[in-house]
Amino acid sequence: VAFSAAEVQEMTETAGGVIVWGGSTNIVPADDVPIRYEYPLKTNPRGKMLASIMAKKKAAGSDICVIDIPTGPGAKVADETEGRILAGQLIELGKRLDIKVECALTYGGFPIGRDVGVNLEVAEALRILEERDGSGSLVLKSCAVAGIALEMAGVAARGEGADAAMRLIQSGKAHQKMLDIIEIQGGDAKVKSSDLPTGAFSYSVEAPEDGYVISISNRPVIDIVRAAGSPADHGAGIHLHKKVGEPVKKGDTLYTIYADKEWKLSKALKIAEETTPVRISGMLISRVA
Repeated sequence: VAFSAAEVQEMTETAGGVIVWGGSTNIVPADDVPIRYEYPLKTNPRGKMLASIMAKKKAAGSDICVIDIPTGPGAKVADETEGRILAGQLIELGKRLDIKVECALTYGGFPIGRDVGVNLEVAEALRILEERDGSGSLVLKSCAVAGIALEMAGVAARGEGADAAMRLIQSGKAHQKMLDIIEIQGGDAKVKSSDLPTGAFSYSVEAPEDGYVISISNRPVIDIVRAAGSPADHGAGIHLHKKVGEPVKKGDTLYTIYADKEWKLSKALKIAEETTPVRISGMLISRVA
């Protein structure tokens, strides 16, 4: 996904879209240096974040822009109030740069899909497109955000964008467009979700008792996935067999951790044991005497 700015423009004009890493285009070189240090240090100052987001959009020549702002415990934005403040700042900055910006405030208190990790997330997205599956929180959120873009571009009437996006999935057009983009970027246009491998080492954590999943915490999930080797190891990550609100029986698999190296799996499991990323109603957290 590393291409020059000229290649990105040519591919976009041909296929109507691309999925690329902006850093390789060298359109905002000054932004790339601090980013290398922000990720491992887990820092992202507000002013720097605003400049980083909008500089890339301006340099890419964007006329309209939809920005997803996940809010909630463990997300970068703590609550809706803070999200609205951030949205206002992005919209105002967009006006100064002659970019029409709209923001989607979404709930990011727990993972939106069932998979976290490079290959796992890509496989989940491809599987939805292959099966034309219009259910699940990941699809609903994706269609809501895509719908805003369709409305801003004049492709769909206001309030009808999400339904238009859903129809593209259910008709198979979204899947075909994804394959077109993969092909023009030099990938295998016949790729299937089942072709993407997970790490060679895995461990499944089971429910200790009957109940319902009452919470999945973002921060522990992210820490587990990083310890497992993601994003450098593409097969590393976590698959959530159960999501918030779903019933479980004792012994049901709650989640599976994947890693390319056994020692990385052990490191991830240690974090899982210490943080309990998935909690079940009635589950004993600890006994104090």
